[in-house]
Amino acid sequence: MVVDPSGPACPCGKRGCWERYASGSGLAWLAREAAAAGAAGRVLELAGGALGDVRGEHVTTAAAEGDADALAVVDRFAWWLGLGLANLAAVLDPELHAANACEPSRSKNAISAKPTVCNAVMISPLCRGSLSKRL
Repeated sequence: MVVDPSGPACPCGKRGCWERYASGSGLAWLAREAAAAGAAGRVLELAGGALGDVRGEHVTTAAAEGDADALAVVDRFAWWLGLGLANLAAVLDPELHAANACEPSRSKNAISAKPTVCNAVMISPLCRGSLSKRL
């Protein structure tokens, strides 16, 4: 699903696909963009100083430490995640979005571990079979 027609190239051949922003590799890409702009120093440090080696895990580690730049990257990631979920909700009209994340985030935009209802669509974390218990 294209969310930014002028966005980065995607392996599928299109540009600006949701996966380029709202996936583990997307989180790493957003962090590399931030580090290249002079931010995300702790993330870059965790990657051994090599911009090309930055991974999503480095972002989440730095964010868990409270690093402001890493938290800003997570906020940007969460914005893209929310945009894609909103687009899917508009097209598919689901009753539930289940997110594979169990840890509450410090990000002001990220989905927390607490179910959220927005326009009658429940957004809920998927934690070790918790979805099956809700259904």
